[in-house]
Amino acid sequence: MEYRLNAVEIECVKKLAENFENGKEWIALPLPKNSRGAVNPDDITDPLELPTDKREAILGVMEHMGLITEVGHVAGCRFFMFRITPKAIQVAREIRELENTKEEPRDIVEHIKKIARRNFILAWVIIVFGALAILARWPSW
Repeated sequence: MEYRLNAVEIECVKKLAENFENGKEWIALPLPKNSRGAVNPDDITDPLELPTDKREAILGVMEHMGLITEVGHVAGCRFFMFRITPKAIQVAREIRELENTKEEPRDIVEHIKKIARRNFILAWVIIVFGALAILARWPSW
């Protein structure tokens, strides 16, 4: 299945792969508690540095893709801990490969030739206008 990831999700994939390559297979959030012992989501420091408002959605996508597994949740904090899978490295490599391959510019002449082969009338229109352009620039006799 092919996925379309936005820039933040791509960065998350790269960070997951980096953590896995560095031997950090598990990620668990430090959960600071307030005076009543409750977890305050605003005080959580995310090791992946994901935007707080999009964290659950991004990690949900990562779980759906199979890049993280064995997800644990606690009250007030989803994706409290999870295991990074080796698939994260493979996806990060694919992303890097796509980023490094540059699209070659199209050859306009070859493009027009293809169009002309498919559309006979358009080919004649191009020839006629080309001839008229040459005749218009021709010096007067």
